[in-house]
Amino acid sequence: MEERNKAEDMLRAEAGRREAAAPAASGEEECEGEFTVKNPRGLHARPGGDLVRLASSFPCEVYIGKDGKMVNAKSMIGLLSLGPKFGDRLIVRTKGERAREAFSKLGEMIESVLE
Repeated sequence: MEERNKAEDMLRAEAGRREAAAPAASGEEECEGEFTVKNPRGLHARPGGDLVRLASSFPCEVYIGKDGKMVNAKSMIGLLSLGPKFGDRLIVRTKGERAREAFSKLGEMIESVLE
């Protein structure tokens, strides 16, 4: 039952997004996809800090990008340097232990209205 709930949660979280997930040559899990910033004020300091704290809670590598620039999502300065605004499409890339979970949770946060 728990496995079914997890699978349903993953499907709901990934609906409407483009994602590629595959094991890397080293056997590590990788995920990449796009999410749209839904906060009318963008990812300013407060929601950006929440996103960085969430990214930092996972052991995998986490990168976020916009317009061809990728930054470490565990860095507040890196994230703010992207200047993510309402409606921007951000690329999220995760690799390593718990990569799929990190990808899903970060996507949910980006697409929520954080204040």
